[in-house]
Amino acid sequence: MEYKIELNSEEKVRMDQVRDFYKEEELDKALPILEELYKSHPLSPMLVATLANLHWDLKNITIAIELFHRAVKLGPESEKISRGLLHILWEQHDEVSAVKEIQRFIDTGNASKEYIEMALEINLKRDFNIKTV
Repeated sequence: MEYKIELNSEEKVRMDQVRDFYKEEELDKALPILEELYKSHPLSPMLVATLANLHWDLKNITIAIELFHRAVKLGPESEKISRGLLHILWEQHDEVSAVKEIQRFIDTGNASKEYIEMALEINLKRDFNIKTV
């Protein structure tokens, strides 16, 4: 069962600040706010994934990958989180781990048509033998 985050009114304001800092490309100002929210809600897969994305954007790749792995464990059926993990792994040339994540997510039975098409395209280009059915 996926943990649903319930932000109180103060936390909602803080999350809005994070969004504003993202829009203004002031990521370094968003980081402490998001880390504070993460400490309050460490079981929220989407919050962990959001923090992972922020670290990715800040080029903190090792931290981002660790957080994406944590987000996947917390929300194993989230395609959005799976896509985040596989893309950062692929970008880091860890294609084997990226393909393992693709296969793991397809095996959950929750992959969208687009996700499966992406897997098939990767198979055509690289012959990773991803099983889509």
